[in-house]
Amino acid sequence: MSKSTSQIITDSLNVLESSTATSANTMTPVTSRPLAKPTVSKSVRIEIPSKRKSKRIEVLECPIGKIRKLNKFKHLEENSNILLATARDVENILTENREMRKQQDDKEKRYKEEATRLEQQKNAAEDILQDVQEKLAKETRCHGSRRGAWLKLCLTTGKKIAELEGRLKARDTNDDKTKNLEKELKMQKRLNQDQEAELKMQKKLNGDQAAKLEEYKKIQALMSKVKN
Repeated sequence: MSKSTSQIITDSLNVLESSTATSANTMTPVTSRPLAKPTVSKSVRIEIPSKRKSKRIEVLECPIGKIRKLNKFKHLEENSNILLATARDVENILTENREMRKQQDDKEKRYKEEATRLEQQKNAAEDILQDVQEKLAKETRCHGSRRGAWLKLCLTTGKKIAELEGRLKARDTNDDKTKNLEKELKMQKRLNQDQEAELKMQKKLNGDQAAKLEEYKKIQALMSKVKN
């Protein structure tokens, strides 16, 4: 018995509805599936085209930790330049202080030499005066012109001694100034020692910064390769 066209269409629709319902009942909702845990890799594989004629691919392992450090090294080069400039300033200050200390030492040496020379001149003049006074006491009856010459020599020698004593008093004043300068020099030496210690610390910091900067430059070079 042959089916009519309407019957065939109805049967086909029934089969289609039943199959759709069955598949809908057996399907698992997407939201009910458990989320897969993200895989964490310790390094990133970076493929860089080789410059060789074979055009092979070179694979580099770049630790993620180093890439994350890029932000920390952002101002490293600027900080390193500041540290180097500070170290140069400290070097210049130490050089100036050394020159000033050398000048002060030379001045103190000249003061001591001048004091010794003045003391010797004074002692010599006193010896001459004493000798003249002894001769005058012995030769009271000598010729007038000769006695006048002795008296003139005595007066000249006395003036010379007075002049030397005045210069020595001035020298004593200079000694006080020198002592004050010595105190300042000791303080300056202490300051120099502190600055030298600071300079050593600065150089150590510069060395650490230079090492970090070198590492930063290597990472930058690697990242530029990746971009290219």
